[in-house]
Amino acid sequence: MLYFFVIWYVLIGLSSYKLFEKANEPGWKGAIPFYNLYTWLELSGRPKWWLLLLLVPILNIFIYSQMIMDMLKSFDKTAFHDYVLGLLFTPVYFAYMSFDDKVEWNAPATELPKIQKSTLRDWTDSILFAVVAATLIRWFLIEAFTIPTPSMENSLLVGDFLFVSKVNYGPRIPETPLSFPFAHNTMPLTKGTKSYLEWIKLPYYRIGGFEEIERGDVVVFNYPADLSRPVDKKDNYIKRCIALPGDELQIKNDVVFVNGQEQPFPENVQFRYEILVDRYRLSKDDLNSCDISLYDYDMNPIGQNASGQLRYIMHMTPASAEKLKQISIVKSVEMVESNDPNMFMNFGGFNMHWTIHNFGKIWIPKKGAKVKLNDTTYHLYKECIATYENAGDLRLKNDGTVELRKEGGDWEPIEEYEFKMDYYWMMGDNRHNSLDSRFWGFVPEDHIVGKALFIWFSYDKSQDDFGSKIRWNRFFKGIE
Repeated sequence: MLYFFVIWYVLIGLSSYKLFEKANEPGWKGAIPFYNLYTWLELSGRPKWWLLLLLVPILNIFIYSQMIMDMLKSFDKTAFHDYVLGLLFTPVYFAYMSFDDKVEWNAPATELPKIQKSTLRDWTDSILFAVVAATLIRWFLIEAFTIPTPSMENSLLVGDFLFVSKVNYGPRIPETPLSFPFAHNTMPLTKGTKSYLEWIKLPYYRIGGFEEIERGDVVVFNYPADLSRPVDKKDNYIKRCIALPGDELQIKNDVVFVNGQEQPFPENVQFRYEILVDRYRLSKDDLNSCDISLYDYDMNPIGQNASGQLRYIMHMTPASAEKLKQISIVKSVEMVESNDPNMFMNFGGFNMHWTIHNFGKIWIPKKGAKVKLNDTTYHLYKECIATYENAGDLRLKNDGTVELRKEGGDWEPIEEYEFKMDYYWMMGDNRHNSLDSRFWGFVPEDHIVGKALFIWFSYDKSQDDFGSKIRWNRFFKGIE
C-alpha cells in the first residue's frame, strides 16, 4: 500500500513538470515532493494552510480531490469526463494535458467564473459527490448496522439499529474497493449476486486508530469461518470481546476465566431456562412484563411434563427469570444446559469434549508469539496458520509431527510457528444461544470492522400495535 502511494505521488510529480511550465512556473517545482503541493495550491488560488489538511486522514481525500479539480478547471478541462478521468487516472491525465498543445493555462481556479452546468450535469455531480462522500464515510469513519439475531440479547435486541465506529480501532483499507455503493456482499433485491468485483484485491492494511480493543468491548467483525468471500465481504457479526491476544481462556460452569481470573458477567447476560406453567399458557403481556424478548417465540409450549404442566424453553436474564417466578401460573423457572456437539475442537478427528458451559483451557494467539506444533496445537491453530495468515498447507503426520508446504514447494517439517497477526475471542451475551468463538474459534485482527457505539433506533416487530413496536427507551442508548 505504501509502495502504491509513493509510486502514484512520484508519477504525479513527473507529469506535473511540463504542466507547471504551461502555468508559467518552473517545471522543477512540480517534481519536488511537498513543494509541488505548495505550488499547486498557489496556482489554484487556494490558501496555503490546506497543506495541513492533507495530513488529516479521510479529510485529505476530499482536499486532494478538490486540488485536482482546481487544476483541471485552470486548464479549461471542465467536462464531466475530464473530472472522472482526472480523478481516477491523475498521473496519466496530467501527462496527456502536458503534451497536448491545445491545452493551455487559463487562470487560478478560484478566479474563474463558476461553471455553467445543465440540470442533468448538476444533479449527476451532486449525486456522485454524495455517493463518494457516503462511501468514504462508511469505509473509514462510521457505519450503520442492525441486529438480526438474538445472540447479544438482552444487551442488544433484535431490531436495534446502531452506529459502529471505524476510527476507534483504525479503519481498514477495503480489500475489494470495486463494489456497488452501500451494498455489503450481495446486490440489492437479489439473493446471491455478488456486489463486488475481485479484479483488484488490495492487501490488508489498517490506518492507526484511537484505541486498542479491550476486554468487554462490543465489536463488529467479519465472520471468520466464511471462506468463500474476501475478508471485507464476509458477513458482519457482533459480539463481546472476552479475551485478548496472549490471554489464556477457560469457561467453567458458564463462568469465564481469563489468565486464571474470574470475569464478571455482562450486565444483561442471558441463559437458557426451563419454565413449567400450570394449566394456562404464557401470554405476550406476561413476557413483556418480565422484559423477555419475543423473538423466535411462537408462544406455544414445547410439551408437558409427567404432571401435565406446560413446558417452555426460553432465554432470558436472571432478573427476568426472577420476575417470571412471580407470575401465579408459573410453577418453576430453572436454568438448564444447552448441549451442542459442534464446538470448536470437537470435530476434525480431534474431540476435546468441550461444551458451551465448560470450555478450554485455550491460548489466544498473539502477533510475534511462537507456538510449538504438535498433534494438539495443530488442530487448535491450523486455520490461523494455513487460512488466515496464508502461510501454506499444513498437515499432521501419524507420528504427531507437523509439515508445512508453501505454494510451489515441498512438504517440510515445522516444529514451531510465529504468528503474524493478533487474534481475539468473541462471545455473545446470550450465552446459551450464541454462535460465537466457542463454535468457530479465533477472530483475526484483519477481520475487525469496528466498535459499536450507540443505538439510534429500535424496532420490535413481534409486538402487535405500532406504538409498542418502537422501543423509544433505546433511542441513542450507549453500548456497554
